Amino acid sequence: MKRFLYFFTLATFFCGCGTPPATNSGDTALPDSTMTVTHAKGFRVDYFDGYKRVILNNSWHEGETLATYYLVKNSTTQTPDATLTIQIPLRSIAVTSCTHFEFLRLIDALNTITGVCNPELIYN
Repeated sequence: MKRFLYFFTLATFFCGCGTPPATNSGDTALPDSTMTVTHAKGFRVDYFDGYKRVILNNSWHEGETLATYYLVKNSTTQTPDATLTIQIPLRSIAVTSCTHFEFLRLIDALNTITGVCNPELIYN
């Protein structure tokens, strides 16, 4: 019985000494730099080699991430989550509010609009 207990204790000790499981290093990697935002809140922009990570915070639950997007200039750039990758600059946009039209007009980008909600409300 003592041998079994000794063997069990020794086996438990060695099983507990393994390396931790590998994690997705792309999302937990440290950014090259982080943009300091002074006139807005609720998001953070981290710069990595070849892409930017935009993290949107949940306004109702402090410290909770609402969404994470990866902005790339080249479509072949690898990101930790390819489903949330957006190629920049944008070539087209669908607007969901009439107020977006004026902002797009100010940057001379009305020709990028490819979809709208409630077109009967647009007088631009």
